[in-house]
Amino acid sequence: MRGPYDDAVARQQETAVVEEGEPATNGRPPGGKPLLRLLQTLERAGYDQAVSTAVALASGEQRTRRGKKEAAEAPEPAEEIAESYLEVGRQLGPPTPTGPQWRSLGPWSIPNGQTYGTNRVNVSGRISAIAIDPQAPAHVLAGAANGGIWESRDRGASWAPRIDYAATLTVGAIAFDPSAPATVYCGTGEGNWWSWLGAGILRSSDGGTSWTPLCTAPFVGQGFYDLIVDPGDSSHLIAATTGGLYVSTDGGVTWTRRRPMLTWSLSLGRKGGTTELLGACSDGIFRSTNGGTTW
Repeated sequence: MRGPYDDAVARQQETAVVEEGEPATNGRPPGGKPLLRLLQTLERAGYDQAVSTAVALASGEQRTRRGKKEAAEAPEPAEEIAESYLEVGRQLGPPTPTGPQWRSLGPWSIPNGQTYGTNRVNVSGRISAIAIDPQAPAHVLAGAANGGIWESRDRGASWAPRIDYAATLTVGAIAFDPSAPATVYCGTGEGNWWSWLGAGILRSSDGGTSWTPLCTAPFVGQGFYDLIVDPGDSSHLIAATTGGLYVSTDGGVTWTRRRPMLTWSLSLGRKGGTTELLGACSDGIFRSTNGGTTW
């Protein structure tokens, strides 16, 4: 039986490049028949742009033509991978009543997981960030390393996912605005491993129930370790990332890198009219007394 993409596959077979001394493949794009069925499903659902992007990625049209050995030795830059996720995120959204639907089939835990103990036990996904509403202690937000933001309003007894349709589900840091807790910030991209899937900062204006992108640059392809909001100035934010230490003075819309070194942790304290910032960086601990401009 022939499908609508068989001709395209045949053309790709004819033009496939074979390295000298390597066995020839069948020329089918990565993914084979399952990929073709997915493309058909997306096209029927109206995601024509997503189909075009997937075909281009599978056939290599968006990459420089290189031999297979060279491509294997030169992995795709983190920024390009993150940009691809952003592009897909722009095309997708919550399922429609007539569109494809997904439901969880489990399992709810990962058996034989790796822990710091001596035994292999059941584990769940790694939590990389947690934040408590400063005005409502029962309200908690948790960020999974690659599982999105989860919200609880009963001190963690029950949870609901909040960013399932964002461009990325990697979470590195979450921060409430201490003076206006309805505003919450999330730094995507988890520094310990999933930094290359970072797609910028998300912001919520309803305490973490719904989220929208705040900025992408300069954080695409970077991972967050820490994010704080100045309790005395809601427009003043400081971020610790795999790409350095950044400061924003306009509520997180634009950012300036103040130190280029990987930064793990931040601390802010006020005494009188002086604000002191501490940053734990890969080259030591640094201190700023002018809002993070110099360290």
